[in-house]
Amino acid sequence: MPCSDPTPSGREERAAEALKLIIDFKNLGEEINYPKGFNGDISGYSIFGSDKYLNEATDILCSFCRIKGEDFIYNGRFKERRRLADWWDEHKEIDKREGRI
Repeated sequence: MPCSDPTPSGREERAAEALKLIIDFKNLGEEINYPKGFNGDISGYSIFGSDKYLNEATDILCSFCRIKGEDFIYNGRFKERRRLADWWDEHKEIDKREGRI
C-alpha cells in the first residue's frame, strides 16, 4: 500500500505560519505567549491539526503587532519582521474584507 501524502488545509497552513511566527519571536526573547495547549513544536507532520490553534494564534499575533507598532513590524532588516509584516498586511486585509475594521 503506498504511503499517503496528505496536503494541509488552508486553515492548517495559516495556523502553522502564525505558530511559526510566535515561535520565532519567542526564541528571539520577545514577550509573546504560545496558545494554550501548544507545546512549541511545528515541525514535520505536526502541521496537521494545527488549525485548532488558528484563532488563538491569530489573536496573539494581532495583539503583539498592535503593541509593537509599525516601526517594529516594518523594519525589513530582520527576516522574522518581514514575515510578520506580510502576515500583518494579510490579517488587516482579511479584517477589512470581513467588515471587522
